[in-house]
Amino acid sequence: MISSTRLTTNEFAQRFYPGGKPNPPPPNAPSKDGTKVGAPTEIPNHAILNDVPGVATSCLVYNHDELQKHAGDSTYPVPPAEDFPYLRQLASRQAVFKRVKDDKCVFLHMLLSPEDGLKIFGQEFRDELLGIQRDVCPYLV
Repeated sequence: MISSTRLTTNEFAQRFYPGGKPNPPPPNAPSKDGTKVGAPTEIPNHAILNDVPGVATSCLVYNHDELQKHAGDSTYPVPPAEDFPYLRQLASRQAVFKRVKDDKCVFLHMLLSPEDGLKIFGQEFRDELLGIQRDVCPYLV
């Protein structure tokens, strides 16, 4: 199983500052006193970094390097049936993130139960998703 860290939304916000931690100025950027300061950064500060959707109740953080170790042919293996009892329980409205640096995460998706989906998005949206699910995966419906 690929390891992850489960955090409350408050714990996540304390550990991963919303929007990412402020980056140092770019190289050769003038400071307030006119001198050149700064250093390049690998990942720019961006609005999508470390932001948690408002309806999320918890956050699941995966390390990018760990995901890469398990990716193989760009797909992740389905565990054998006997390993399923050891997998974590899915929690509705759990935001899933990929940690790309120590202080920066990118939101990937949110796990959502049908009941929560109905409350949040309404019946028409839920019916559309169920139709897609039937088309994509007829054996699991």
